[in-house]
Amino acid sequence: MSKEWDVVELLKHARHDWLNRLQLIKGNLSLNRLDRVQQTIEEIIAISKNESKLTSTGAHKLTAFLLTYGFRETVLKLDIEVNGEVCDLSPYDEELADWCESLFYVLENVANKESNHHLDVSFYLEEGPSLFFDFSGIIENEKKIEEWLLKETLTMFSIACYKIAKDELTVQLVMNEKQHSNS
Repeated sequence: MSKEWDVVELLKHARHDWLNRLQLIKGNLSLNRLDRVQQTIEEIIAISKNESKLTSTGAHKLTAFLLTYGFRETVLKLDIEVNGEVCDLSPYDEELADWCESLFYVLENVANKESNHHLDVSFYLEEGPSLFFDFSGIIENEKKIEEWLLKETLTMFSIACYKIAKDELTVQLVMNEKQHSNS
């Protein structure tokens, strides 16, 4: 499922993203929409801070997957938020990366291909890390998602709760107690 990127491809996509952001600023400046320029700059700063925190967690496979996800053609628009002080997620990297890849694959397959979809991934790093996934869009097969959630097994994390509706999915992953006491 995960694509291997070479350095030139990564740089090409990163340059393209930055060029799009700069063009937004330039366009709004030319229209004298200074409030929109300020808002765009603040959004860029927030995105960069979240990406910086994520890259500092030591979860390299998970970070690479999440930060390159938008480089692919997909029906999902992804936003990442990292809350709390940075902690070492390297012991959980493989499990979290594999689980996220699998979840995203399922969402891509059950989401209506003609609609816009948004997925927020929020990390909460204090008191034992947890992750919260909030999908909004049109889900064409709720049963398939629920079946996947019920059969998917995790060792270090558990699905604390989830909610599925035609236009939303929320899932919370929490660290298992045994793992929390070892961290």
